[in-house]
Amino acid sequence: MKKISAEKISAAVRQTCMKATVWPATIWSRPWPAKKEEESELGRATLDQLLENLKIAQKENLPICQDTGLAVFFVERGEEVTIEGRR
Repeated sequence: MKKISAEKISAAVRQTCMKATVWPATIWSRPWPAKKEEESELGRATLDQLLENLKIAQKENLPICQDTGLAVFFVERGEEVTIEGRR
């Protein structure tokens, strides 16, 4: 049975979340041209919201999903692993 500390898990999840705040240029560059070409008012409003979410995430150094504005992470534990420490 492998043992791992809750502190190590927290640090790894924290590091992963912080990596999610770095937005590559490919993500930043896509909504701008799409907004100019979008014919639907609702579509343009949706792209505006997406761009606003991206700006907030970058400014506040927060992880953020590209479509819903909320980051979701799933952490799995193997059957032969015991977590030690606080939970």
